[in-house]
Amino acid sequence: MSTILLNGSDWTLTGWMRHQWYYEKSMETNAMSIPTVAPVPAIIPGSVQTDLLRNGIIDDWNIGSNFRKIEWIEHREWVYAKHFTIKESAERYVLHFDGLDFRGFVFLNQHRVLSFEGMHIPYRIDVTDAVLIGEENELRVVFLQPPEVDGQIGYTSKTNIFKSRFNYGWDWSPRLVNIGIFRDVYLETVNGAETLSANFRTDLSEIGGTVLCEGVLEAVKASASVSLRLSLLQNGNVVTFSEKSLHVSGKTAFFLKTVPIPVDAWFPNGFGNQPLYIAKLELICNGKVVSERKETVGFRTISYAAPEGAPKGCLPYTPVINGKKIPIRGINWVPLSPFYGSVTKEDYRFILTRFCKMNCNLIRVWGGALRESQEFYRLCDEMGFLVWQEFPQSSSGIDNAPNEDPDYINGLEQIAVTYIHELRSHVSLTYWCGGNELYWNSADKLIPVDHTSANIAMLENTVKTYCPEILFLPSSPSRIEGGDIRKGDFINGDCHGEWLYGGLTRHYSMIEKSASVLFSEVGTPACPRKETLEHYCDTEVWPPDFSNDYWVSRGAWWISYDLLQQYFGSFEEYSDPLAAYVAAFRYLQAESLRYSADAVRRHGGQKSGIIFWMGNESFPNAANNSLIEYDGTPKPAFYEVQKSFAPISAELSYQTVAPKAGELFGMDLVMSADKPIDLHDLQVMLFDCDGICLFEKVYSCKIKDVCKIDTITVKMPENLCTVRVESAVGGIFREWSFFASGENPMRPLIFAKAKLHVTRKGDQSLLVENIGNTVAYYNEVFAWDHKGHSLLVTPNYFCLRPGENKMCHAENAAEGFTVLPMNQYNEPEGAIDKAIKELRKIDE
Repeated sequence: MSTILLNGSDWTLTGWMRHQWYYEKSMETNAMSIPTVAPVPAIIPGSVQTDLLRNGIIDDWNIGSNFRKIEWIEHREWVYAKHFTIKESAERYVLHFDGLDFRGFVFLNQHRVLSFEGMHIPYRIDVTDAVLIGEENELRVVFLQPPEVDGQIGYTSKTNIFKSRFNYGWDWSPRLVNIGIFRDVYLETVNGAETLSANFRTDLSEIGGTVLCEGVLEAVKASASVSLRLSLLQNGNVVTFSEKSLHVSGKTAFFLKTVPIPVDAWFPNGFGNQPLYIAKLELICNGKVVSERKETVGFRTISYAAPEGAPKGCLPYTPVINGKKIPIRGINWVPLSPFYGSVTKEDYRFILTRFCKMNCNLIRVWGGALRESQEFYRLCDEMGFLVWQEFPQSSSGIDNAPNEDPDYINGLEQIAVTYIHELRSHVSLTYWCGGNELYWNSADKLIPVDHTSANIAMLENTVKTYCPEILFLPSSPSRIEGGDIRKGDFINGDCHGEWLYGGLTRHYSMIEKSASVLFSEVGTPACPRKETLEHYCDTEVWPPDFSNDYWVSRGAWWISYDLLQQYFGSFEEYSDPLAAYVAAFRYLQAESLRYSADAVRRHGGQKSGIIFWMGNESFPNAANNSLIEYDGTPKPAFYEVQKSFAPISAELSYQTVAPKAGELFGMDLVMSADKPIDLHDLQVMLFDCDGICLFEKVYSCKIKDVCKIDTITVKMPENLCTVRVESAVGGIFREWSFFASGENPMRPLIFAKAKLHVTRKGDQSLLVENIGNTVAYYNEVFAWDHKGHSLLVTPNYFCLRPGENKMCHAENAAEGFTVLPMNQYNEPEGAIDKAIKELRKIDE
């Protein structure tokens, strides 16, 4: 067997009015039908939209309101074409499409070889009778107009079309409906027999690691005698193998396993190494290898435990890997682009590496999109991410109950089997889930579905049949008793929410006191950098409210202008209102998510963990809950969560972030560590906005799991103070700011202008010095490489007292750096500045 990859840039794309592609000549004039979009070069995998953009036919949908201007593409029919020659003679030729979105036809040399509808199932087509040997072959793929599907708002119980729903509009993405060939296209030549499927699994026990492989073979003719060889390779070398001979008649199932050998165990990120191996299955016929399948595998034991103190019947959310309970520190993942065929392995690696360095150990692949590519899951194996994979179902706002129609369930079952066969070999796979936010239709509260739904029962049984070692969760969230965190009545289950900062007092008790044991969606919005906002806007960025279409069309749910003015005052008073607003918005997200992560970690084993909504985004929103921007640049919340997820972290527990000036307020200092550690110089310091130390204490402590160090009581100064916890071992663990209660309490953070001096120190480092007489608050350090790609910088998002400095290091050689404290470039206008502005208005 050989594989002829048909991907590449030698395809053409043509656009047509409905049905017009069907006729080579029109009946009226006997002339060739004229396409509405003449043939242009196309790249496979890809999409119609990315090909049209590349050829200058449409403008970048990320800029301004261009996304609205390309909806006409949905109302055309599209034809991809490729010509190729086959020289190899074979008994059978099989054409594969791993991703077609959504419906249409495939023609090979004018023969219709496939009618397709759907996007979640790959296609295998026997084209032996249609293929030409030694001559030019013409392959055409016709895409009809895509169907209409409910986006974020609609009726889940009536959803009966298996197409990715986020493309039809979500709070983090406008309507951008993908069309095209989004995964590999290839032709296989077959002689003697063929491997129809091969699924690898691994087993780890006290006597060693074993590879198991099961699948289906098919003889090309009536029957064939074949041999199978299953090998395990490490660093390119075979370390064990097994062989079997069998007679294949029609479709024949097989099972093969290797003898146990010593192997290295795979652990999640932060809890050990991620050694990987290659499992390879060879099909041998007449002494020749006629088929080869291989996959990356790892070895680990997996089980699940209910959180400590949970009542009987609580779902066992906590993963136990190689006998160790692993706290969930995760992010929710959405496609990197609405046109997912254009996403490369390098794109995946760039973004996933960020979350790996954020100390994340779990990726939840959200149910409103699609199963990601194999490259994505291989990278999760490599980087140590536990994968929570949802089947393609999601809530709809009006109606959130899953579709119970038998025909829909049968179609979903085929998709579920495909998902399982595609992913079960990955050592990272940890959870299956029925879908996102599937609730019973209840008038008074959100009650997550369970196995009493025929839809969910089918999925649960399918998992038990094909992948029984992996835990199935009916939905995210799931529960013992229903409710949601916003109403405070969610008991001993998984919950979603909140997605906004909860206020100066309430936010600091909400998660702390919640009885939920897992938080699989927690979020708070923020905007990207000022220059990002300006780059994608083709009108005016200011004001950031509901009067501005730029903000409404790019995250209307997350417009926070009024909320931020409550805490920071009027931004119109600043010479650069947008810069001040950006700093405030990003700070509030960081403050919100930091406390949420810390509150969960302080509970130790009593909580299974937290998963932030969301990690990444597929569109450059003006406001969104993502931890990183569209181009991969971390928001401040990224760095705060990184500190919360670190192997050693410091947390403060308190009742409010805004006590009264002059009054005593208390806070509990808690340290958490994944491994026991002694800290002999743990220092706590409190300083005011001038950097003057108001409180200082040093502790010597042994930390194991979660340890309360002390209750600290201090006097609140007139406007602002900051608490810092540091040690020689961990450096500065964290800095918290507290505000005197009153009108616009957070305003002092951006009020007094900081003065910095920065000095390049080689290709990757920057020295940042505070040369002013006020604290430089929450400095964001940005770096980029020679291609303009964002670089991670460590440390980041820190405060500097007057006279202090910090050496910052980029992950790779940096083309340039920028440092922005919250209180830089945001000085309020003085009376003279305001008078000059008024005079200019009069002159104009």
